[in-house]
Formats: sequence, structure tokens, C-alpha cells
Amino acid sequence: MKTIKELSDAVGISRVSIYKMLKRDDIKGHVFKKDNVTVVNEIGENIIRAHYSQECVEAVDMVFNELNNETDDSLNDDLMAVLREQLREKDNQINSLLNIVANQQRVQAAQYIVDKQHTETAQKPIKKSFWNRFKK
Repeated sequence: MKTIKELSDAVGISRVSIYKMLKRDDIKGHVFKKDNVTVVNEIGENIIRAHYSQECVEAVDMVFNELNNETDDSLNDDLMAVLREQLREKDNQINSLLNIVANQQRVQAAQYIVDKQHTETAQKPIKKSFWNRFKK
């Protein structure tokens, strides 16, 4: 078991940071008072070490990502140019397909009108005058 002072020296963080960490639920069961001094058992110490080592890893990752972002700006510009060109090509393809569909719809509408007129004329009975009905 280590006191807060010993733990802060071992981990390399301030006592205030450790006290803030002690408020977390996952560590509360590992903190005790011994002779009016706050102590942390080995499990609590490992939790604190893991937490701050993870923060260090995240900080290193953030710095690494910033460095990559600076060097990748030219690559990003090239990539954006390629993507814009692809979008233009896709827009042209979409417009072409829309024109084809519109033409097909016009042809179908005209064919429908012709078919409708044809069926109407085919279904109309031929009207004979009254006297023509008697002729054979």
C-alpha cells in the first residue's frame, strides 16, 4: 500500500490529480485511511498507472496525428482534386441517364396514345343507317 505522496512520486503526477482520480467509482474500493493518511492498495495503484499511461499514449497519438496532418496536406489536396473530377464524371453520367429515361418515357407515352386510339377505333361498332341494316 502506498500513500498519495508516494504514488504521485512513483507515477510522476501531482497529488491533486491523484485525489481527483480517487473520486472515480472503479477505484473507490481500493482507497483506505490508515492513521489519518490516505493510502491506495496495489490494485488501485495499477488502475491509476494504467489511466495515466493511457493518457500519455493518447497524447503521443495526438502529436503523431498532427505531424501526419501537416505532411498529408499535399496528399489531401491531390486526393480532393481526384475526387472532384470523379464527381464531375458521375454528374455527367447521371445527366446522361436522366436524358435516356426522359426519352424512354416520351416514347412510352406516345405509344400509349397510339395504342389507346387504336383500341378505341377497333371497339367502335360500325353504325349502319336504318335502311342499310335490311340490306344483305
